[in-house]
Amino acid sequence: MPKRIDHAPRMTGVRERIELMIREQKLAGRRLLGYRQLAEKLGVCQQTLQRALAAMEADGLIERRHGSGTYVLDAGQRRARAAAASLALVVRGRPEAEAGWSPLADMIAGAQSQAERSGTRCELLAWEDPRDAERLLDNRAMRGHSGFVLLRFAEHRVVSRLLARATGPVVVVDQPPRGLPVVSVTDDSLSGAQAVTRHLLELGHRRIGFLDVGDRQQWNAEKHGGYLAALEEAGVPADEHLTVAPALGVPADFSKAPALVDAAVGELLSLPEPPTAIFAYDDRRALLVMESLRRRGLEPGRDISVAGFGDTASRNGTCNALTSCRIDFRKMGQEAVRAVLRPATPGEGRFLTVSDRLMVRSSTTAPRELKERNGVS
Repeated sequence: MPKRIDHAPRMTGVRERIELMIREQKLAGRRLLGYRQLAEKLGVCQQTLQRALAAMEADGLIERRHGSGTYVLDAGQRRARAAAASLALVVRGRPEAEAGWSPLADMIAGAQSQAERSGTRCELLAWEDPRDAERLLDNRAMRGHSGFVLLRFAEHRVVSRLLARATGPVVVVDQPPRGLPVVSVTDDSLSGAQAVTRHLLELGHRRIGFLDVGDRQQWNAEKHGGYLAALEEAGVPADEHLTVAPALGVPADFSKAPALVDAAVGELLSLPEPPTAIFAYDDRRALLVMESLRRRGLEPGRDISVAGFGDTASRNGTCNALTSCRIDFRKMGQEAVRAVLRPATPGEGRFLTVSDRLMVRSSTTAPRELKERNGVS
């Protein structure tokens, strides 16, 4: 599998150089050089330049006019554009402030901060609020919005209605609807799961269990794909018996989860060669794996390594010991707003991914046999 390249640092450097050039040459209100000339002047490829200019346009600094070129907006033009722009942030239900940190609250904060940064007004609407639901289905009420960002909400009827209005782009975060031409913003689960599995392999684990979801293809097949890709990369044969998928989908009925996860852990531990590490689909399932191991007299990290995904356990204060792959929910909200403000071909869907970050903690250590061989308790 080809190695993924993170273009963000290079793009950020190019953007800084363009902004410096604009200030030094006093280009506000004037046309920039063409792509080819500007790329040659900066010594970068046109693809990197395109990314930098797209980011600047999303922040309301420049405007690309078809057939005319790229123009630097002056202060008056930026104020006028901001006054005309209005985004609707749509959620299923508003997060409760007293509930503390949550992925949705982080996404909303990211979207609102990016809208504020670009001088764009935004309104938060909740589908579970009858008054907001009525407005969302009312063409006239939504006509004043120039774009729509749906955060962890992809009700097919709502998305279809918003697309049919054609008043602005529709961006869906974390729950891409099938068959609809929206801009989807997701985390890079494939690379994230690869990073977790590589970490376990580097510790010396060769029997790594994967606690999957029962409806993998509907929700997120990339995590299992990243797990398999890392095993293949390391030359470790994939054993299908090491992947277990309790009948616990997404979203899950977590009243049934403890018993289902406990049975899955029992299935893994009863194998002729049981795993020395278990990688769970998300943090909630990973915590249930840890509880199941402790009921069996096994200590996570000491006897069997456990890793999760999302890094929600550390952020909501549930567990500070769990190794996980952190999803940047705030940045997903920011990128969604940037995508709304960045022109795209009408009616054409596209995907944007936000990188995840491995967070190593005490729930993952070297296999017990390896530690005993090296005299480590």
